[in-house]
Amino acid sequence: MMSDENEKFKIKAIDALSIALQCGGGDTSSAEEVFEAVSSDDSSVNADNSAKVAIAAIQAWVFGGGVTGDSTHKQYQAFEIFFDQLERVETEVQCSAGAAIAYLLEQTGNLEETAERAMKYAKRSTLRCLTEILRKSGRPGMNRKERKNFRSEITDIITSLELGAGPGYLTNVGRRKVAGHSSEFYCG
Repeated sequence: MMSDENEKFKIKAIDALSIALQCGGGDTSSAEEVFEAVSSDDSSVNADNSAKVAIAAIQAWVFGGGVTGDSTHKQYQAFEIFFDQLERVETEVQCSAGAAIAYLLEQTGNLEETAERAMKYAKRSTLRCLTEILRKSGRPGMNRKERKNFRSEITDIITSLELGAGPGYLTNVGRRKVAGHSSEFYCG
């Protein structure tokens, strides 16, 4: 098991890497390291499947990895990795991965036709998965407030996917307001 201090250090290192990606012009080797941290279930950073480290890695990819001008192939790889993260038991990781998928699908909206068809299929798969997660309503042992927040987060992500607006987008649909969550990509 990883100590809290060691976990915090790894999270800060991932955050620093994502800031370097964003401010340093999107170096592809640094983006690969962030990508590897997400795809390896945190084993590449020796994090023992830490939910907090997984969330930091997902956020880092969204914050920094999206600026590297990734190819369609790389974006689809990221989608598959985030989709795998939806299967983790930690609800915070599920929310973070769902928001990252919504962001990724928003960013790929202007792709060529063949990639667009693949991402539309990915979107439908994600919606089915998130609807199933919502139906199950999180992990056993969640208190009422946690369950309510979790359901709200997943519903916001589903709405973002349906609208094609990405997370954090605010719009009016009919008379009701629909809002994604802020720039934070986790339940809280």
